[in-house]
Amino acid sequence: MVPAASTFWAQPVSYLRQVLAVYRLHVEHTSAETAEKRRRKVEDAQKRKEFRRQLGLESPRPGTEAGSGTEYTDFEGKKRHVKKWFGIW
Repeated sequence: MVPAASTFWAQPVSYLRQVLAVYRLHVEHTSAETAEKRRRKVEDAQKRKEFRRQLGLESPRPGTEAGSGTEYTDFEGKKRHVKKWFGIW
């Protein structure tokens, strides 16, 4: 779809217009592919979550399942909340 490079010197405006049109088509195509991949991943994650709920491995409310990581028992037997540093640990 890209015009031959030799036409640049004969018709530079037309050449650049064609190159930009091809680039726009390429960007639209890549964006559509990426959006489709993301949509499929989100749907897959929703299906897996629903499957885990049906098996009883996950409760419907977030943070209520066993081992959710929000509390721990210290050496004295007291339950404490997990301190998160910078929101990542």
